[in-house]
Amino acid sequence: MKALILILIFINFVGCTFNKPTGPSFVPYSLKDENKALIYIYRPLGESHGYNRMYYLYNNGKKILDLKHGGYFPLEVEAGSVSLLSDVNIDEQFLSPNGISYYLFENPQSKSAFVEFEAEPKKIYYVRFKPITHFTYFEPTLSIVSKDEGLKEITNCKLIILENQVTTN
Repeated sequence: MKALILILIFINFVGCTFNKPTGPSFVPYSLKDENKALIYIYRPLGESHGYNRMYYLYNNGKKILDLKHGGYFPLEVEAGSVSLLSDVNIDEQFLSPNGISYYLFENPQSKSAFVEFEAEPKKIYYVRFKPITHFTYFEPTLSIVSKDEGLKEITNCKLIILENQVTTN
């Protein structure tokens, strides 16, 4: 029984390096439309456990991307209400150790990360995604941070490339 518990704990905290962003290192993005706002959404390096987990990100009910450890994405949005929601993406990891761990430990405690704010035209926002590690599960969080803090953390991140996305600015 002890061996089974140890194996399950190991599965819960296992993290590999397969789900890394493949784009270039951070470079400032120029807004293409002056009537829009820019949101840098990023997941900084430094997670000690669970960094192979992917978390989806929705903006106003529309799926944008999967947040990868050490990745960022510049998102242009219309001025006005912005609602960002994120949670673990089990669809991609169902049969992986992370997916098994999710159904054994996390599902009953699972909560989505959520942040809502009013975006102003031509303004730049930094939104950090960070999972908080608990004993048997990870709790995703989204928070708006200052420009100084955002730039400090995002400089070590790489662009999350979406399918059919052009990486030039």
